[in-house]
Amino acid sequence: MKNILILSDNKAGHYNQCLAITDNLSSEYKSILYSVNYKRDINYIILSCLSLLLPSKMLRLQPEILFKLINEPQLKKLIESNEIVAVISAGALVEPLNYLIGQIYGIKKILVMKPNILSYKNFDLCITYDHENINENEKVIKLLCAPGKINPKLLNEKSKMLKDTLGLNKSKFIIGVLVGGESKRHYLTKEFILLLLKNLESFCNEVGGIYLLTTSRRTGKEIDDFIFNNYNKDICPYLLLASRDSYNPVAEILGLCNIPIVTDDSISMISECVASEKFFIILNTLRKQKKEDKFTRFYNNLKEKGFAEISTIENIQENLKKFYNEIPAFTPINVSAEAARKIEQLLKS
Repeated sequence: MKNILILSDNKAGHYNQCLAITDNLSSEYKSILYSVNYKRDINYIILSCLSLLLPSKMLRLQPEILFKLINEPQLKKLIESNEIVAVISAGALVEPLNYLIGQIYGIKKILVMKPNILSYKNFDLCITYDHENINENEKVIKLLCAPGKINPKLLNEKSKMLKDTLGLNKSKFIIGVLVGGESKRHYLTKEFILLLLKNLESFCNEVGGIYLLTTSRRTGKEIDDFIFNNYNKDICPYLLLASRDSYNPVAEILGLCNIPIVTDDSISMISECVASEKFFIILNTLRKQKKEDKFTRFYNNLKEKGFAEISTIENIQENLKKFYNEIPAFTPINVSAEAARKIEQLLKS
């Protein structure tokens, strides 16, 4: 069995991308997830300096120096007691460690997401996204969106349980609503949320539909509380607010709904909608800056390729009516499998 070491920075949005990719590798490969304990402090600075300044030959002679510096002796044992053929990670915190381990042990170095400290040239493969400002080449592949654990099989399993719990009528038109929150570029207000809830209620009353709604960790307690105090239980039979419940019901909601609506602040949530293989609506939230950035490039690319529609809050009901009558057809894509194929090519070269 050939093992691939996944370095985790303990951020689910990062290590889940790596897991999603390795889950799509053939059966001859097995992934080993290791969570590093150091934080973005002196250890991170040391690793960054080592990766940028120290010749790898020096560490190769005495690799224990690296693991003592970051106080991770178990990581050294794990690497040396298993047949590790590659190391993969996502996120700036573990980027230099990925590079150093690859250099010391002579194994393939795979980075998910655009490099933060180092160059793509320092790695054997960089897996990035279409909207990033980095050119595709022999060491860089660009995916339509972020890899994730969502897939049709999982959606079917999860949604069946929720459907049975709620006793939902199969004939009802169901909208799935994924609400994000504050970011460097986006924000929500109570007025915006109220307008969203009113539009959803009006549309559902007109067509006899319902909606299922969840929020994210970034939504915030104030907006969560406002939603709780203003939603209509008869039209929204399932509401899970992230500030009140840590469970993530995205798979259940995406599996049950006819069409998802997702706010534009989260690339990961939008990527989950792509992975659901359902046409969806990207809802523009309020923006702190108007200029085009990687987010707008991301949305526009999805729209141009037929995966989604972009909507303002003012025309959300109009778009729902349009897609109630006919949901556009498109060819689904599995970006995790695409990345896995590229990794296997690398490891067999």
